[in-house]
Amino acid sequence: MTWDPCLARAVAVELGERLAGSRARALRLRREAMEVLVWFRNATLEVDLSPGRGEIVLGPPAEPDSEAEPLPAVLATVEAVPDERVIVMRFRRVRGRKPHPALILELATNRWNAILADGPQLRVRKRLRAFRTRPLPVGQPWTAPGDERPGAKRERVELDRWRELAGAADHDARGVLLRAVAYLSGLNISHVLNQGSRKESYRRWRTMAEGTEVRPHLLRLASGPQPYPWPLDGVQAQPLASLLDGMRGAPRCRPCGSGSGAGTGRSPSGRRSPQAFAQDREPAPPA
Repeated sequence: MTWDPCLARAVAVELGERLAGSRARALRLRREAMEVLVWFRNATLEVDLSPGRGEIVLGPPAEPDSEAEPLPAVLATVEAVPDERVIVMRFRRVRGRKPHPALILELATNRWNAILADGPQLRVRKRLRAFRTRPLPVGQPWTAPGDERPGAKRERVELDRWRELAGAADHDARGVLLRAVAYLSGLNISHVLNQGSRKESYRRWRTMAEGTEVRPHLLRLASGPQPYPWPLDGVQAQPLASLLDGMRGAPRCRPCGSGSGAGTGRSPSGRRSPQAFAQDREPAPPA
């Protein structure tokens, strides 16, 4: 699955709507499996960052496994970093004097990562991976990937600037706009430019940049099923109740969570069973 800033922001909104105010019980970063599990009283959040996956699955409540770290906290906010493929989940501890924790999901293709950070400065406590070009030292404040290359920051633009960028190099309008304009990506650029009118293409971009008129769909791409906040021109798609539902229903290559797969709602083949989908749709028990 591929992430872009539009998808990250829309999924952050859905997570906030479903989980904000929920009491967390435990958390585990599984480095060997490239997974993150957060057990809430009313749900289980699974983030699968293994190669070829990159999915966030919200399922029914389950018991934390024996290696989980206690997390006596309430999920306070879920936000996406503007024009980044990053979701930040901030928790508020309900007891003790330790700093309030945050779970940071970096969703850039081939650099997926999860970071557990503490306090208002988001000091790194744990991470799934450390890249040579982005080591994320433990104890140091976390910074967004875009902050490491300030000269490459993209911008929101007005119509005149849009026309200027698109007209400066008609033969390479895609490249010019992708480098300069926030919230454009390889996923949505063809849809945005699939109009003869630059005013109409600008309107399409504004819809995506502002995150309005969201209509979740499952796109049928050559690379596989792709949840996205909108249908795109020229791409087969089917409506979704939500983006999280689209990820939950995607075929899974192997069981996740605990070694036995208990509480994950997955069959031995790694696919979620019809019974699991039905269970997910049942109202969650009170916290």
